[in-house]
Amino acid sequence: MDATQPHPPPSPVRDNYGFVVPETYESLYKLYGPVWEAEETEREVLWTHYLAQQAAASSDDGKFATLEDLCNTCISDAVNIARSEDEGSPDRQV
Repeated sequence: MDATQPHPPPSPVRDNYGFVVPETYESLYKLYGPVWEAEETEREVLWTHYLAQQAAASSDDGKFATLEDLCNTCISDAVNIARSEDEGSPDRQV
């Protein structure tokens, strides 16, 4: 590389969700990031277990046969709610 050419700026540090970590917090993120990631993984396992239990408990009435059915229903509900909140929707509550 020619000495007169400037080096490209370093890529910003990003968190696990892809958000840029401000420079003032980079050292904290590098220090505590692994701890936060482990906690997030633990929460994910607990939520997955909980949702699987809910799907199993609801499978008796035929509503949810699997965790996937439960998640699909929840996603469908969330999409319907989001659509009803769109600008111009007759269901939108102001």
